[in-house]
Amino acid sequence: MKTNFSDVTFLIPIRVDSIIRLENILASIKYLLAHFDTNIIVLEANKYNNHILKNLLPSEVKYIFVEDWDPIFHRTKYINTLFSTSSTSIISIWDADIIIPKQQLVESINALRSEKYEVSFPYDGSFFDIPEILRDIYIESQDIRILEKNLNKLSLPYGNSMGGGALFITSKAFIKSGKEDERFYGWGPEDWNRVEKWKILGYNTYRPKGPLFHLSHPRDVNGHHSWEGQKANSFFILEQTKNSLPTEL
Repeated sequence: MKTNFSDVTFLIPIRVDSIIRLENILASIKYLLAHFDTNIIVLEANKYNNHILKNLLPSEVKYIFVEDWDPIFHRTKYINTLFSTSSTSIISIWDADIIIPKQQLVESINALRSEKYEVSFPYDGSFFDIPEILRDIYIESQDIRILEKNLNKLSLPYGNSMGGGALFITSKAFIKSGKEDERFYGWGPEDWNRVEKWKILGYNTYRPKGPLFHLSHPRDVNGHHSWEGQKANSFFILEQTKNSLPTEL
């Protein structure tokens, strides 16, 4: 029986840059729909719409395409675009390559429904990267137990206090915090910027015990800082946030 997540919308921005990325987003969405009665909106931005992702997505998923010839994927802008099309009291900013045990998601949403928390990360900070061989086995089997049984073989590329990949926040709190900071352009520390911003604003954050699994994929220009100026600007914004007052944010 599916768990009722009708008050939640999963927002998934993507640029499909490889067949592996395509497989990952389909596997992630299939997992969510197998366990939850919920809302999912996917925004694909690329030079042109080849209709491959659109035709492969389940009918329950709302699909948006944006023509974008910029090689840099402006993820923060597209998250705000996705949010403008949602209408639920809770949203999830969800990467296209994420698998998380069901119970952790249930605990996270229940924490927000209790109104004691504004933000919830559905994992304890352990962001495990799934290597290619294990990823391929999962894609074929769609069995999360395979990932759980191999935790001791997985790496933590960002340590055990990650703040991105998947999160839930009330729509009211997201609006109050100014939504996504679109000054972050391309790959950068916007995940940590959110954490710092919400901390300064006094938001209560919930984390259940348990991991996040990230299905590996090839990385292009959007998988790292694209140039030194972009990197410097991203970390300048982060430091500016850290040193801001709530009223300034």
